[in-house]
Amino acid sequence: MAYATGTLDNTLHERIPMEKEILKLLRHAEGAYVSGQAMSHTFGVSRSAVWKSVASLRKMGFRIGSCANRGYRFEAAPERIVGLDIEADLDTRIIGQSVVSFDSVPSTIDVAGSLASEGCAEGTVIVAESQTGGRGRLGRKWSSPSGCGVWASIVLRPAMPPRDVPKLTLLTAVAVAKVLSEQYTFDARIKWPNDVTVNGRKICGALTELVAEQDAVRHVIASFGLNVNQTPSMFPAEVAAIATSMRIEKGEQFDRPEVFRRVLREFDTQYVHFKQHGSGNVLKQWRDLSCTLGRHVRVQMREGYVEGIARDLDDDGSLIVEEKDGSLRPVSHGDVTIVR
Repeated sequence: MAYATGTLDNTLHERIPMEKEILKLLRHAEGAYVSGQAMSHTFGVSRSAVWKSVASLRKMGFRIGSCANRGYRFEAAPERIVGLDIEADLDTRIIGQSVVSFDSVPSTIDVAGSLASEGCAEGTVIVAESQTGGRGRLGRKWSSPSGCGVWASIVLRPAMPPRDVPKLTLLTAVAVAKVLSEQYTFDARIKWPNDVTVNGRKICGALTELVAEQDAVRHVIASFGLNVNQTPSMFPAEVAAIATSMRIEKGEQFDRPEVFRRVLREFDTQYVHFKQHGSGNVLKQWRDLSCTLGRHVRVQMREGYVEGIARDLDDDGSLIVEEKDGSLRPVSHGDVTIVR
């Protein structure tokens, strides 16, 4: 099913195409009634089957109006993110042809990894209302309260060597930052490699995990957590001073399903171009959106730290830091602190 609760099981692979097609038809009717007879004819099923599908949609939380001799019309979607609803109103080439949604999971990354190992299609998306064990880079915990943000993972199967996978982290951050900047008018910036910030505070984190063999990628899980409708009191004390949300920045609530659709559409655009033309466009956009380049930074790594001026991105996505002696050092991993 497209909407699920609890743990991963075989029901995740069951699709309900009739509900999806009826939902798509009613959405595109833009508030007009569509008769049960017309839907019956369009889909080649009985009017009873149409009625049952509408009843199923209502049970999921969709408001579907009905009127004698006129039919049905779409009135409203649930406030929660429902995979079926995202699929029905998403015109993409690769990303989101299948969207599996949950009330709660330990981590969308783990669910996506399980589905990827079972052979799910590229572009399959996992999204949850909340995560009990959400994680960020270096295994850190990611706060994922229910009904406040977008916590999602995407299964990718790119034909690329494992060393190039970090570029997909950059692509994910670019997709989110562009949506926030161009469609919601935030001054969104990217702090190397994976943080999207607004007014210097973190609003989104991106993460990629891969499974590879013999220098070939089997699959990549690209994940992001976007803070949408949190208020300040919802953030854990340890991140309250450095985190923000769309609601905090604008003083208004946002339609989370619509925010999610826009990010998936932009991700699809970026990923299709990436597969066809390489990473040049992603690297250029990352540079344009960066709040790291040109700044004095300190990069903390497992084996020590590097400090200097962040000058550029290397072709593999590494940060090039000019050290005090003028030498240029590429840094492939670490936590960046902007000193000044």
